[in-house]
Amino acid sequence: MPRILILGGGPAGYVAAGRAAQLGAEVTLVEAREIGGTCLNRGCIPTKAMVAGAERLHQVRTAAEFGVVAGVARVDFPRSWRARTP
Repeated sequence: MPRILILGGGPAGYVAAGRAAQLGAEVTLVEAREIGGTCLNRGCIPTKAMVAGAERLHQVRTAAEFGVVAGVARVDFPRSWRARTP
């Protein structure tokens, strides 16, 4: 059985580790922070989720311009943060 060491658990590293394991390799993945890398944990994906929430908040707050009456809109930050999880 081949043994593979993968350095870095970013998008390429964790996919490579998973595929190597599927093919029968003994895999060790070394990551200093979180699996998924910057994009998944601190970068583009969390940013996109926050932007999407802000857009929806804006839509609710301006809905009256289109004849839609809504209550007071607010942001539940802990819930909005959980919504970013892929």
